Amino acid sequence: MNGLVMLGLWTLVGAVIALLAGWSPALKWANENAGFSSWVQAVGSVAAIGLAVWVVQRQHRLELRRQAIADWQTKRAALQGVLQVMSGVYSVAEKIASIGCVRPPVLMDLFHLAVELEVLVSALSRTDYLRFETHSAIEGLSVSESLGKALLHSAKKGHERMRQADAPDHWPAIIARANECAAGIKVRTDRLYADIVVLEPPPKSTHSQASWAR
Repeated sequence: MNGLVMLGLWTLVGAVIALLAGWSPALKWANENAGFSSWVQAVGSVAAIGLAVWVVQRQHRLELRRQAIADWQTKRAALQGVLQVMSGVYSVAEKIASIGCVRPPVLMDLFHLAVELEVLVSALSRTDYLRFETHSAIEGLSVSESLGKALLHSAKKGHERMRQADAPDHWPAIIARANECAAGIKVRTDRLYADIVVLEPPPKSTHSQASWAR
């Protein structure tokens, strides 16, 4: 039965008892039947204790429910944050790979993308792997960071060489590295996204929340 309905019924019972207790004929009858009134008093005391226990247990279950939801939201938000950074590295790799496809490659394009990539790789390197329990998140973090660093090194090195010697022959190597980085990260982002989608909220039944938390 719904908790509010139960509370309403007990309140109604208490009101009826209080009304009878204040009714003069009822008081007279209670004085003449002391044994029965003692029995009623005992039953009322037990009912009051039971109601108090029920209220405490209900509050405890609600608190467990709130805590389980908060933990689930924190876990989901952390995974989504990692996915966004990984997707950012993938996006930059795709942009680097597409340099020169539409117009002649420009060194400043590579420079700006390298700066953006460096920020994202730095964010991945500062992420605590121990926060995550899923294999897709841990593997995605490590692989994305490794591929991102390799691409960043290649981009910086190629940019410096081309700036000094004005030799566009370095573009194919950079583009190949960018394609490798994008392909490797795409697989990991797809896996992590799939894990986030199936990450279900805690059950409404408080009896199974302990096992869910584990």
